Amino acid sequence: MTYIYLKNNDKFEQFNLSMHMNVKKAILFLGIAGTLFMGGCYSELDDLSLGNIQWNPELGLPLVNSSFTIKDLLEASDSSFEYKEENDVIVIVVKEDSLFSSSAQDYYSLGDKTFPTLPLMLTPEEVDEFNNNGAVLVNREVAVDYGSDLDSIIIAMGTISLNLQENFPANGSLDLQFSSGSTPGSANILDYQYNWNYNGVNPITNASTQNTFFNTSFVFKGNDDQGKIIVSYQLSLQKVNDVDLVEGQNSVDLDFSFINMEFEALYGDLNTQGISTEENTIETNFFDADNEIGEFSYYLDDPRFKIIYTNTMGLPVLFTVNSFISFKDGEEEELTYGDDINLPAASFNSPAVQEVAFNEAIKTLLNDLPDSVRLQIDGVIDPDDVANNFVTRQSAIKIGYELEIPLKLSLENLLFNEAFEVSDLDTEDVQSIMFKFNSVNRLPIDVNLKAVFLDEDSVVQEVLFDGLLLKAGQSGQASNILEYITLSDNPDTAINELKFLEETKQIGISIRVATSTPVDGVQSVEISAQDQIDFSLAMQAKYKATIEND
Repeated sequence: MTYIYLKNNDKFEQFNLSMHMNVKKAILFLGIAGTLFMGGCYSELDDLSLGNIQWNPELGLPLVNSSFTIKDLLEASDSSFEYKEENDVIVIVVKEDSLFSSSAQDYYSLGDKTFPTLPLMLTPEEVDEFNNNGAVLVNREVAVDYGSDLDSIIIAMGTISLNLQENFPANGSLDLQFSSGSTPGSANILDYQYNWNYNGVNPITNASTQNTFFNTSFVFKGNDDQGKIIVSYQLSLQKVNDVDLVEGQNSVDLDFSFINMEFEALYGDLNTQGISTEENTIETNFFDADNEIGEFSYYLDDPRFKIIYTNTMGLPVLFTVNSFISFKDGEEEELTYGDDINLPAASFNSPAVQEVAFNEAIKTLLNDLPDSVRLQIDGVIDPDDVANNFVTRQSAIKIGYELEIPLKLSLENLLFNEAFEVSDLDTEDVQSIMFKFNSVNRLPIDVNLKAVFLDEDSVVQEVLFDGLLLKAGQSGQASNILEYITLSDNPDTAINELKFLEETKQIGISIRVATSTPVDGVQSVEISAQDQIDFSLAMQAKYKATIEND
């Protein structure tokens, strides 16, 4: 907020100005047009005295004042794009590292695994011990094949679901442990204890449980034990009411499943998978499309576009189709490029990266001023079905792009409107108001200017500088313009011609890029990082004279 104080007969009147900049999304718009819309200056004038006539001082009110380069604007910008300099020409850089990103988990997964029922039955010796001593303690260990065509897997997380049924006519306690044969000594997949009491009538009881486990591995090639689930039992039975056991008639039956599994890594012969990325859109509306900007046009001399393919999976990838589908005014047009893109398998420590340029394609597309462009990339993971592959939980295929736009271009009819708020403009005793516009232009672009007075509803009250042309700088030389407009109250009329100032709440600046400077018959310019513009607009008021007696 800026406060301007004007001296009038030893009284101070406060003018409250605030400038609201409407930051555009447009890349080139920010880079070029934005430099034209800020600034101001003011000149200080001394009191004038002539005989017995005493003049009130002329008052300078700065409205706009700025002096900066496009580089200054870009450095102060809060935009998502980057910029660099090439031979003193500004290059706008737009990057997107995940235009398409697909994790290995999108193509490969571990399905639920159900294992056969495991019965635990007592041997004849254990039945005799129970019947003779009234108790028996049984220890067993069973290895169950996990079963897989892969070389090995690492399960990041999963759930073991266990169902149990026993029919011993005795009180019992069962301790169970499930573990992986390839990770001895690690945390068990499941530790579970089940106790029951025989009621003398029905010996059958049931139980179920679920347990989440983490970081469990199985190896299916080599040592057989490493691909198995080890189930350890400890069963304790106590006789009830002198009821003996009969050999072969009592058991504990277990069935269990692995469900909701997420892999940490898969190794071996993974299946071939197809890829389609047809829904990925490249933003090409570098100029904002709202009505404030107008019907502009541009032509980019040297846009550069490359697709960056990154593969962190241990499988090769073949991209077979690359298409740009351009959308404009409800119509679509497809440009197809059939060159294959082969990405080798990544190693554990290094991704496979390949960059492919599409400079001519993007130049054709962008200069047709499309509403948007969709990039379609279809391909196949592991097209040759190689046997020894791997994927990890973190591995993925990523497709990004980098668009570089050197500011070598032509540009016409880009319109920008900006308003600067003012308040309490008092026209009493004001004889005339003079507006002073001064600008030094080192940009190689012609600009048409207009200034208007607006009321609080943005209705135009008065127009200044309509059609004022600020010529482009030429061959390193700045273009300068200095204009004055004076508005006066006619003392011979009953109305005050400056009355509109009392309704004025904003002063608007309308700026339209006229044309770029022709080069070899083409409307093309280069925007330098050092191109600078000085832009100022000031208002001065002269009050009516008063006669003082000696």
